[in-house]
Amino acid sequence: VILFFAGVMASVALIQATTGVQFVAAGRVADLEGSTGFMGGITRVQFPGYVFISFALVWLTVQLTENIKRAWLIGPLLLVLSAAIYVNFGRALWAWTAFSLLLSVFLLGRGRGVRLAAFLIIGGGFGLATLYAIKPVVLENMVDRITSVQREGGNRTSYGWRKWENEDAIARISRSPIVGVAIGGEYRPWIAELRVFEDHTRYVHNTYLFYALKLGVPGLLALLWLISLVWWRAQSQRREKEGADDFNTAVAAFLPAMIGLSFTQPDLAGAFGALFISFVAAALLWNLVPRPSIQRAA
Repeated sequence: VILFFAGVMASVALIQATTGVQFVAAGRVADLEGSTGFMGGITRVQFPGYVFISFALVWLTVQLTENIKRAWLIGPLLLVLSAAIYVNFGRALWAWTAFSLLLSVFLLGRGRGVRLAAFLIIGGGFGLATLYAIKPVVLENMVDRITSVQREGGNRTSYGWRKWENEDAIARISRSPIVGVAIGGEYRPWIAELRVFEDHTRYVHNTYLFYALKLGVPGLLALLWLISLVWWRAQSQRREKEGADDFNTAVAAFLPAMIGLSFTQPDLAGAFGALFISFVAAALLWNLVPRPSIQRAA
């Protein structure tokens, strides 16, 4: 189910990036803004649910280290997922997905960890060289997007808008720390400068501020408790011989990245984030259900 969601969302992202047409109600499809203004012909695609795409990329990469013969099937899927993450042009998404892959190297152990490291180095190098030879503009866009972080910090930059947003959210939380303002409740006044984003009086990018703001500090603590339980169960099953598999490793490597990503993205506060955590928790619980062997059942 997780891979199905990831595949559908990645396909939608690539279609929207290619056509420039936004046919998914949520999110945004717009020209990419670079250091010299808007980049003509380069389309950025944003919509909820990228957590499925990022996790699937990590999970399939981990699976590839178990049996390289699966490359004929997993390889094309990884290309589609990677392309979908590219057209998002989210620096935090890129960074935390890379962090999750690096963490997987250490969680897999010496043998498969070395294979994964070699795969990332060789595969990444080959991919960059191919892009440089075939379509260097892709690399130029990536470099420009990454280095654009140097221009952050001003009042009208991404950092500046979010700093203002966080300050308003913290001020509102301090006035109602127990029950919050409720889901859908407004926490800041209407701001003329942000009028093009009609939900700016309710929306906050930081997942943790979102839960503390909407459901109060107890709601935030409940979220952190749930995520810690899911991560601990994945780690525990990794250490158990019968439960250790690629899915558990991927979950153990991805949840820390998702926690980091949630400081600048509200994925866990949306429907797709809730679905993702629910699917992962259900899969981990399914591994705990005792099932009779075929021999015993016969």
